[in-house]
Amino acid sequence: MKVVKFLETWFHVIGSGASVPQFETGKFYALSEETQAHVTQGRAVLFDAPDEPTKAESAAQKAKAAADRAVAAAQQARELADAAAEAQRIAEEEAAAEVAAEAQRQTDEAAAAAAIEAQRIADEDAAAKVAAAETQRLADEAAAAETQRLAEEAAAAETQRLADEAAAAEAQRVADEQAAIAAAGKTAS
Repeated sequence: MKVVKFLETWFHVIGSGASVPQFETGKFYALSEETQAHVTQGRAVLFDAPDEPTKAESAAQKAKAAADRAVAAAQQARELADAAAEAQRIAEEEAAAEVAAEAQRQTDEAAAAAAIEAQRIADEDAAAKVAAAETQRLADEAAAAETQRLAEEAAAAETQRLADEAAAAEAQRVADEQAAIAAAGKTAS
């Protein structure tokens, strides 16, 4: 006979959402389709069952599991009874439910209006950001163009200054040479 030893506790969730242990860590359970699924998923390990003591332990574990399931079923029955009582109370308070529905409708309308307003503000904010970015781009372009114009004017002025200095220096050199020639001509006569 094969048995399954669980490596972790596995809980059974009852209808109300409460959970109770179905298989507990370290305990052995009889091989079934359900326990085999846990072996396949790695939450349990399959073993060859030892003789009688393990069978008794397995039977006790089955009985405990059945008792746990019975407790869970009783808990679920209590919860269902409580839910039925609550449903009855709600049915008796139908007028209150209608008021709550109207309040919910008004809340939904207010939430929708707030969402529309938030979207409008976000759209305006996005448009303002685009306009600011375009203004910054145009300002950057204008600044770059002005910087380029000033650099070109400065370069032209420097070029003109250098050309004027070179022309004056050349004129001075020519005048000096002519004066030297004239002086040499006077000395020779």
